[in-house]
Amino acid sequence: MVSLDSDDDSSVVRIDQDPFKGISKDYLDHGDQVLICEICSAKLWTSEGGKGRITLEKLTYSLCCGYGKVELPALKDAQPSYQDLFRSTSDKSKLFLKNIRQYNSMFSFTSTRGKVDHKINKGNAPFIYRISGQNYHCMGSLRPSNGQQPKFSQLYIYDIENEITNRQTVFSDPTQPSSSTDKDVDVQIIEYLRDLLDSQNMLVQTYRKVRDHFHGSPEANLKLRLIYKRR
Repeated sequence: MVSLDSDDDSSVVRIDQDPFKGISKDYLDHGDQVLICEICSAKLWTSEGGKGRITLEKLTYSLCCGYGKVELPALKDAQPSYQDLFRSTSDKSKLFLKNIRQYNSMFSFTSTRGKVDHKINKGNAPFIYRISGQNYHCMGSLRPSNGQQPKFSQLYIYDIENEITNRQTVFSDPTQPSSSTDKDVDVQIIEYLRDLLDSQNMLVQTYRKVRDHFHGSPEANLKLRLIYKRR
């Protein structure tokens, strides 16, 4: 390879045609998901599906639906107003997409935990999030400790009169002035998402029942058990 700035017309530029040059030898490419289960329509990699099995005259696999034994209900279409938030066709939609991670965090039931490696990020390289061990979720108590602000699932139960404000400020530092990102969060969108989840999400409705119970008996010693039932 010669310099592109060279004035020598006789020089020849050789281009390396090896597409794998510079890629680690430890890199493993499984290709595309070329296997499709004819019962549940799941897409699988060849290394996942294996040979498959004919069930009810259809080619099926074990990893997705257990050869047709697991039957999931069809996905329901979201409300048109909710779908519009993801289409970036209005100022409201663009604002939502710009701050979608904040809105998602506002309505999360749990926090994530793990042993994070903080030493790996050095210099000006792109940020790397690396953990060791197992990543897990923490649900916490139904109500916050004395003097603490409600977070995560507690926001569905505690201090409902100020729920919107609590969600808007849950990840901000009260000792610091509000940032431009905090101002970008739209209160109307928060109210819309709250009302949508209240009417559509069964888990939210379960937590709202706990809220109602505490409203009638503030000192009640209450526990909530979430039991998964396979249909």
